[in-house]
Amino acid sequence: MKKVVCYLFVLLLFIGISVIPRSVSSIRQGVSLGVDKYKDLYLLDHSSGVIHHIDSETGIYLGEFHSTETIEAESFTDISVCSCGGGIGLLDSVGDTIWVVDFTGQLLWKKDNTIPNLGFNDSLSLAICQDSNYEHLILGTQNGNAYHVSPPGEPDGEFTKYPDISYGRISGVYMDFIKQVFIADTDNSRIVKTDEWGRVIAQCQQGILDKPVDVATTEDSNRRVWVADRGTGKLHIFDRYLDHLFDCGDSVLTDPLTVICDYLDGGCYTAEILDSCVYLHKFDKDGVHLFTLTGATRLPEQILLSANPNSYVLDNRSGENQPLKNKPTLKDGRYFIEARPVFESMGFSVKWDESERSATIAKDDINIAIFPDKQAMVADGESRCINPPVFISRAKLQIPIDILEECFQITAKINSNTIFFIHPPLTDSQQLPEPDIGKHLFEETCGQCHTHPAPETKARDEWPPIVERMRMKGESDISEADAEKISRFLWGQGYPE
Repeated sequence: MKKVVCYLFVLLLFIGISVIPRSVSSIRQGVSLGVDKYKDLYLLDHSSGVIHHIDSETGIYLGEFHSTETIEAESFTDISVCSCGGGIGLLDSVGDTIWVVDFTGQLLWKKDNTIPNLGFNDSLSLAICQDSNYEHLILGTQNGNAYHVSPPGEPDGEFTKYPDISYGRISGVYMDFIKQVFIADTDNSRIVKTDEWGRVIAQCQQGILDKPVDVATTEDSNRRVWVADRGTGKLHIFDRYLDHLFDCGDSVLTDPLTVICDYLDGGCYTAEILDSCVYLHKFDKDGVHLFTLTGATRLPEQILLSANPNSYVLDNRSGENQPLKNKPTLKDGRYFIEARPVFESMGFSVKWDESERSATIAKDDINIAIFPDKQAMVADGESRCINPPVFISRAKLQIPIDILEECFQITAKINSNTIFFIHPPLTDSQQLPEPDIGKHLFEETCGQCHTHPAPETKARDEWPPIVERMRMKGESDISEADAEKISRFLWGQGYPE
């Protein structure tokens, strides 16, 4: 009887082990990155299947974007973002399925390996074309195969190989806006550049890379190619012809797992996992280290707002805007802002008690009553004077930004005449954003043909259609993305109707 039990135990153990590799070994214990031109960075944690949304300029954590649970996938092991706004590709290596979602997270389409002429398995890497049209995706596999994947109804098939080349493990793949493909061939320690059909254009020279696991290019005039190499523990940078330029990350990186280039500034982001902690690093276009975000998958969700002293609008990083009755006011060298829009946008409740002539502002363990007539506030049963004093304008409570961090855990700082609000406050590894570049675009682009009007001369709702008409003119070189930035700037500066 004991022998029978023992045999059964061994049999069950064998069966269990035979099942494990498909569900565990297929999931790379790592991270992947994607970025778009709107300052959105997407960090995929393979082990949890969660996609984290981060402000690429500052490292501010904007919350979860998606997960295997929300989309009902088996795993997520790679992410590729069409930076121009076409879609976000997600690779499920366990389910051998590719998902494409839009920037709100809504499913656009999906495909799996049961499709005729596809039949992929052991998938490792995914690339979506950067030209704002997501009909082209490239899939790389463990055994060196690559495939074209297209939306339902479009043809799929194997990525054509040059006759004299074969690949090892394709750990990373990137497709730029002119449909050139860059392949991180890990086993052969090289990067291969091809056209959209797989015909080889260039390869990097031997002896530089050891175990390249990811590759990406900038979309600027330099067209630099960035490579994350786990073997050397560095980032390697090549020119568009795959001639080596320089390395970076010597004193910063240990085990870079992924790399993606910043669409706006030509720099890059890379991530690594050390002692179960995810480190997100940013380098500028010359390889200078800018910041490191430690524990990037464990940060509390933050809200980022901004206000311009000349604007009637409070801007939310998520794209929502709050109208203001009063512009931010500079008084005695200090800025004041309407209390209710700021606090409510950050999840606080704001209640006005007319009988007590007080405003109570509360969230979680914060509960503070402000008495503007007495220039006092009460917190935790203790009363204190408010300095500088608050005041009421147009029946709206105006508070000095000086007290926000001390009393309400809100970072409130000024950068280039723009007030930024972050809650919970900035960490040591995060930084303030630069002001909206829409102003610069407006002054430079719209001043080419005529003298640009003062933004405050029109109602804010009049500006977006005007900008769109200018963009649609034949001689205009204003892109859709730039037009949106210009419209947001003008809308914020225009007066409310």
